[in-house]
Amino acid sequence: MSYSREIYDAAMAALERRRQRAVGEAAALRERVTAKVPRAREIELSMANCCIRVARAVLDGGDVDGAVEAIKSENLALQEELARLLAAAGESARDFEPRYTCPLCRDTGYAEGKICACLDGLLKEEACRRLSKTISMPLTSFGDLSLRYYPDGTDPRIGCSPREWMEKVLDNCRRYAEKFTPDSPSLLLSGPTGTGKTHVSLAIA
Repeated sequence: MSYSREIYDAAMAALERRRQRAVGEAAALRERVTAKVPRAREIELSMANCCIRVARAVLDGGDVDGAVEAIKSENLALQEELARLLAAAGESARDFEPRYTCPLCRDTGYAEGKICACLDGLLKEEACRRLSKTISMPLTSFGDLSLRYYPDGTDPRIGCSPREWMEKVLDNCRRYAEKFTPDSPSLLLSGPTGTGKTHVSLAIA
């Protein structure tokens, strides 16, 4: 389903707020922990420097494999030391990583080159919010419509009770909404005032 640029931008802005919140919370936690365990900051800087040292070893030539293996061993030792320090302080190195609302796409909206389910959901929510503003009543759901308002006695004109008839109508409309595509045929809802036409229409929307 295609959405307007405004809807897409609004959904992406919501994702960016989620992402920034996760990154900010992780950074704040890192600051608190490293203030409590100063050696943790030193270890992180040393681990980050390992990448530079590997690149330098490759450029310098010589025994590249030996140099890289030594740096790798040092990095693993630093990771183990950091884990011990944080465990002693009641923390975990994993806590330093941002806890994204959607770990699949890391709150970017795309995973493996495809739109993520979280962005798809936000697009639908934003579209519904904007649709709600254009109609005289808020969007409803099928579950909001109570069948107890429909008579339970048999109506000879339809061969069943109005309640049973409405159950069939709701079931058909629910299936229509669930399987809707741009190629779906239109629906015609008819009946006197107060029988639920608007409610069901909005539920489908």
